Amino acid sequence: MPSDLTAFRDTHIYSTEATSAEIVDDLRAIRELGKSIDVRRSRYKTIFWISIVPAIFMLILTAGILTQSVIAGVIVFLIFDGTFILSIFGWRKWAKRWYDLRLVDLLDRSLAPLSRDIPANGKLKVQLDLRPREIPEKLKREGQANGWKVKYYLDSWLSLSGRFLDGSVFRLTATTKLQKRRKWKKSSSGKSKLKTKSKELTVFSLRLRFKTRKYPGVETIQNAKGAVQLPKGASIRKVKAYADEVFLAAGVSAWDNAAPSKEATTTVSGPHMIAMMFLSVYQILNLSKAIAKK
Repeated sequence: MPSDLTAFRDTHIYSTEATSAEIVDDLRAIRELGKSIDVRRSRYKTIFWISIVPAIFMLILTAGILTQSVIAGVIVFLIFDGTFILSIFGWRKWAKRWYDLRLVDLLDRSLAPLSRDIPANGKLKVQLDLRPREIPEKLKREGQANGWKVKYYLDSWLSLSGRFLDGSVFRLTATTKLQKRRKWKKSSSGKSKLKTKSKELTVFSLRLRFKTRKYPGVETIQNAKGAVQLPKGASIRKVKAYADEVFLAAGVSAWDNAAPSKEATTTVSGPHMIAMMFLSVYQILNLSKAIAKK
């Protein structure tokens, strides 16, 4: 791992200002680290499930052996139940270090088409927050909704900004709004049961500042929203056209990094949607040029 990513091991926040090629190299290192963490987490998880039944059996057996010999009982406990206990600690340790590689892959795949319109030595500013969503720092408030106790989390996990060859400056952000709900409900038999569910929405926002001499009269466009085209499953949250800036926000409830599918699906291709957002913003700018010519 490059030396400038040493801090990432402790914080799981990647922040830099570098060229697209340098960022891609860093993301490759972050991905490899994430894979190694996932392997260790899965290994301890497997050991836990394999050893849980023998551990219970040996715990009972240990109790019987202790009545005969304390030393023999302790040895049996350390050999069998010790493995089970160590697997719990190992699983928890690596689970805390785990991070979602989807976020890394999304940034990586989104950089490829963008870099074609960025100067070769042009610098990009990136901040990628790979910490878990359900940490105290990301908890915004707690409340109730229709009998549910709700925790509201706000995770602003991506910020990417840079300058295109035409002089336009962009800033792309991604924020996930997460609701964790729980409530106790009585069954027909009278027993109380804890019910939980999650509700999630990820909002991608794109702000593009442009040179007004190249794109005059953008603020006069009446139907900027009509120029926006997004994949099925994505919703337009906001579109605003100003004299020197266009802002577009889109929301998705579920996304992945797969190639866009022609089949009906509830999961949106993240890289494809980001590409469509950039194309839509420039469609608005080109619309202003067409209007100016008329």
